[in-house]
Order: sequence, then C-alpha cells, then structure tokens
Amino acid sequence: ISMWTRYLTIPLAFLQSFVIYSTLQSFGLMERLESVELLAMSFTLAAGAIVMMWLGELIAEQGYGRGSGYIISLGILALLPSQITGNITTADAFEVGVFLFIIVLMLVATIMVIEAERRVKLMYSKRVRTGGAQESYVPLKLTQFGVMPVIFAVSVISFPQLIAQFIQAREYNDRSTEIAGNILNFLADGWVQGVGTFILVILFSFFYVTIVFNTDEMAENFQKQGAFIKGIRPGKQTAKFLKMTTYRLTAFGGVFLAILAVLPQVLLASGLISSQIFSGTGLLIIIGVLLDVRREILSQIVVRGYNRYI
Repeated sequence: ISMWTRYLTIPLAFLQSFVIYSTLQSFGLMERLESVELLAMSFTLAAGAIVMMWLGELIAEQGYGRGSGYIISLGILALLPSQITGNITTADAFEVGVFLFIIVLMLVATIMVIEAERRVKLMYSKRVRTGGAQESYVPLKLTQFGVMPVIFAVSVISFPQLIAQFIQAREYNDRSTEIAGNILNFLADGWVQGVGTFILVILFSFFYVTIVFNTDEMAENFQKQGAFIKGIRPGKQTAKFLKMTTYRLTAFGGVFLAILAVLPQVLLASGLISSQIFSGTGLLIIIGVLLDVRREILSQIVVRGYNRYI
C-alpha cells in the first residue's frame, strides 16, 4: 500500500501543478509559459510534494503516528493566529464573545463525536470464567469514516470548477468559454456549494462505511472464535445487526460532519465572523492529530512504566 501511495503521488502531483498553473493564469497572475518552463515548474512542484511525503514517512517511522497529518496540521495551525486576530480586531465585544463561544463549542463537540463509540457486547461460549461466559465488546466508532467524506465531497464540487477554469484559460472557442463561465457562476453560488457539500458528505459517509466496514466478514470471524452478541443469532443475523447499528451511527455522524463542513460558510454569511477560520476538514485533521499524539504519549508512558518491572 505504501508503494502504491508513492507511485500515485507522482502523477497526482504533476496534475496538481498543471492545475495550479492554469488557475493562476486564468486570474492573470502568471504569463503563458513555454513548454520547457512549464515542465520545469511541474517538476519543481512535484519534487516538493515528494519531499513532503518523504518527511511524513520519516516521522511515521519513528513511531509518532501519521507524519503527513502532522505536516498538514502545522500548515493549518500556522494560519490560525492571523485569522483569529483578524476576526477579533474587526468585531465589538458581543461579537467577540459569540465568536469565542462558537470556537469552543465546535472544538468540544468535534472531540466528543470523534471519541464517541458504541460498544457492542460479545460473549464467548468457549471461554468460561467464574460466574459465566467471558465478555468483551466491539467498539463501533461514531465517525468510522474520519475526514474522508468531506475530502470526497469537496473534490467532487471543485473538480468541475478546475475543468471550467482550465477551459477558460485555454480559450478554445466562444461557446466553450461561455459554458465554462456558466458552470463557474453556478458553482460559485454560496447556496449551491453549501447544500451540495452537505448532501455529498452524508452520501459519501454511507458509501465509505459500506465499502470499508465488512459486517459479513466480521460476523464470520465471531462465529469462528465462538463469540456471539447476546440475543442475536450468529451468522447472518449478527451481520444484519452490525450493519443496521453502523448505519444508525453513520446517520448521526454523517449529519454532524456535514454540519461541520458547511458551518464556516454559514457563519460568514451571517456576519458572525469576518473571515473563515478553518474548514471542517481542517478542524477534524487538527483534532485527530492531537488525539493521536495524546494516545502515542500515553502508550509510551505505559511501555516505559512496564519496563521497570521486566
């Protein structure tokens, strides 16, 4: 998987560099480059992406969690002081209070939802202890999909914009330029982006859980281990119960993730904030990385504490 990730990073980096060039050119921020100059710029940006991927792998190899997540989080956190200062300096005392309350509420709610889980109790018929069969549980996270639905939703919405910007920059003919302009105007509408993002995040949440979380395989493994859910027959009934439970959790988690994704736009439109602080994706990445750091530190403390008795 790591090798495939590296192989796919290179063509995606070249594609992104070309999109950056086309976007800058469409806004008049860059002149049209010759083939050699464009190739040199693409190689430079792709090399930068590969270096960042390498640094992320070095961090992960040291046992500190997801290295790429740390780098992305640092990039997001570096912009926070100026954005928060800009919002506070342009607001009165009441707006500052509302702004700080919303920030704290978003942080607390996001941490609670990320850490929340439904513990499905398991009983093992082959493992008996005093008082009956041994019990354990299967933790079903409220947000098993993480930040992926938001990334998919933003990509689906932004991809037509990138294509339209590319067509406008190339100016193939008047008809294609007009169609590209209409697409950009339609997608630039705040309601279209907000409603589209909200619906796509929920749909991708269910899609991602359906693809990743294989309840049939899990139920089969339970049956092989002699485990069962109290009151549920092993096999297909267990798989059905896990699937329905996961869908209920995904319904709540997906709606929360969709609200979090569009909330910055709503706050901007209502005038409570003057500039976007961070996106729902950025907030989830930051909190996820901080929780990973906390878990890594706690695990290191446990290991070092046990080493004294070995």
